Amino acid sequence: MLRTRFLLSGLIWVAILAILAACGGGEPQVIEKVVTKEVVKEVKVTEEVVVTKEVEKIVEVTPTAGRCAPNSFEELGDQPIKIGVPVPLSAPGSVTGGRAMQTAVNIAVDEVNAAGGILGKYPVDVVFYDTSGLPERGRSGAEYLITQECVVGITGEYHSAAGVQIKDISHKYGVPTIFAETWNDQITAAQYPEVFRIAPASSMVAEADAQYLQDLGVSWVAIVAENTDYGVPASEATQERLAKR
Repeated sequence: MLRTRFLLSGLIWVAILAILAACGGGEPQVIEKVVTKEVVKEVKVTEEVVVTKEVEKIVEVTPTAGRCAPNSFEELGDQPIKIGVPVPLSAPGSVTGGRAMQTAVNIAVDEVNAAGGILGKYPVDVVFYDTSGLPERGRSGAEYLITQECVVGITGEYHSAAGVQIKDISHKYGVPTIFAETWNDQITAAQYPEVFRIAPASSMVAEADAQYLQDLGVSWVAIVAENTDYGVPASEATQERLAKR
């Protein structure tokens, strides 16, 4: 229930922040063709004859998609406020964690919509994206949600490895994002104006752990951590805090 309440607050704020931000960037410049010329000189020393060969290359460039979400309530019209939710729903990600987050988000959306929607007027719709907990899928998922599904904001993600990538894409497109479970300090270390968290940073947890062990009078500690963007920074932060005591 507590996690549901956190996600409920996250959904409301990410939607309001997204609409009020109205931070759609300019249209990307479309380059249809790039023509380059390559000049190759072949020299035959014995005959002292210079042969010049001119090569022309035509390079087709695919335009980059941009943020497609509405920038105001007026543009939104009768459409629901669409929010993207990247979560791990397949291995090697934590499927259990991803399913729990998916269920919590659905409960929160039902509660918001049952109360009349955002500001009592705008219903919420969510689009889930399976990141599998992988960095590359976190990045591509954020790109897809922003440029194809036209979400106004993003919330969710369980794994720091995916979250670290998602934050950069959110900043790139100016899309408000609230992370629910990622602990890596990098999530908010850059202080991107679009990126927020409701989960603690690894450094905060490490400080609490070190203080607790000191209060117990423990003099010897073994740290076991997973080799990921969550486990490694958390382990290093804990070692640093313990070394200061």
